Amino acid sequence: MASTRRAAQREETRESLLDSAQALFAEWGVLGTSVEEIADRAGYTRGAFYANFKDRAAIVEEIVARQQGRILASLAGTLEAESALDSDLGAALTVLLDRVLDAMPHDRQAWLLQAELETYAIRHPEIAGSYRQIDVKFRDQVATLIERTARLLGRELILEPAVVATAAIAIVLRSGRDALLDDALRPQETARALLPALFLGFSRPVKAGLAGTDGG
Repeated sequence: MASTRRAAQREETRESLLDSAQALFAEWGVLGTSVEEIADRAGYTRGAFYANFKDRAAIVEEIVARQQGRILASLAGTLEAESALDSDLGAALTVLLDRVLDAMPHDRQAWLLQAELETYAIRHPEIAGSYRQIDVKFRDQVATLIERTARLLGRELILEPAVVATAAIAIVLRSGRDALLDDALRPQETARALLPALFLGFSRPVKAGLAGTDGG
């Protein structure tokens, strides 16, 4: 019982430190934030930080993984209401796109954090490899979701799913950046304009007789 309580307290401490670092990184940048500031904002000591994370790079990696995990969890839920899709391709695609973009972060802090984490990884070769591994895993999971979306709409991808996912993620990231730079743009406006064309251009209707053949 005591060990369970300690484990819960340790997890609570880690989450508080992650939340603190996330807010500070978005506000001041990774390099502009010290370990002491992260611990202090969370209400802990410097020792508590190092009891949970080796260094600042370690907490950066965990924040990246946590952020992308939350996005994937939200995206996975967007395809649950399959019966609600319209038989018209355009209408169904619009519904799915709305679900996907609604699952993405919309607040300014989230996009500032994304920019800061990526810049930090680019500037520091010692973390670039880990960042890339997390990023590739995220891309592959997005590719799986795109393939499933194509099947729901009676289509198949004409390029490797990872390639399509890379293009889609780039559009979403650019759309978020555009909204940061121009307050007149509504969140994900660029993505709403480009993603349908991307999907239709990189997919085609499934040929008659081929649908469902993978199940035997």
